[in-house]
Amino acid sequence: MRLWSGTQVAFGNDHTGPAVLVMGNSINTIPSAKSEWKLELTKSDGTRIWRPINIGKLARIQVPCLDELSAIIKNSISNLPNHGLHPGIINGLTNEAERLYPDLNPDIVTLFSSFVTYLKDHYDLDESKMKSKDLENYVDGFGPELILKIKDKIVLIPEIPPVWLAPTDWSYSTWRVTNGMLGPVIDKSLILEKRLQFVGNFPDPDINLEGLIYFQAARSMIAWAAWEKDKTGRFFQAIASIIMIGHRPLKRK
Repeated sequence: MRLWSGTQVAFGNDHTGPAVLVMGNSINTIPSAKSEWKLELTKSDGTRIWRPINIGKLARIQVPCLDELSAIIKNSISNLPNHGLHPGIINGLTNEAERLYPDLNPDIVTLFSSFVTYLKDHYDLDESKMKSKDLENYVDGFGPELILKIKDKIVLIPEIPPVWLAPTDWSYSTWRVTNGMLGPVIDKSLILEKRLQFVGNFPDPDINLEGLIYFQAARSMIAWAAWEKDKTGRFFQAIASIIMIGHRPLKRK
């Protein structure tokens, strides 16, 4: 799997036991919990091999999972050092696509900016208001891919993306995407209701939070495009085309 920060993570077992391999520049991550993991080796190509301190079978969390698991992530990152206010809030939400994927085609960067402007106009998405809200530790891609099960215990993976300060609703809105977004499907022959869906037993969000969820959905697809090296961001384009015609997949009929 690939974290939003660009780091790739794999896990499995070898002759020594369970291990997690973390591939990518270590400046894009921070160690999550030395009480749970020990760094066994850093290979010549920079790959880090981590072993769980408490030996047990490693298992990935199946999505969608229980929403209560999000609290484990929140609690686990709450005391980690942060880098201050999230760059999307400091530098502008419209600039997030280029930050997440610098090689994205310029026209897609422009489309992302237009998409965020649409959310600002129709859903009151506003980074200036975010600065005055209650803040908490947050990581990009907040979701099930940040945790593993060791025996019966849920723990953070050994390295996670940088920790930032963000409004408390950023974790919730990102979790709605990482643990409950189906699509986007790029087949325009499907009806809109089938192209983008959010599962889970949640009430309709208020209009401010609805826009934030769509924003996090777009960011997730830019991160995915970076993983695929898809400079056209085709899945982000699908989200933009669905939302910017006025469809509201989070709003029940």
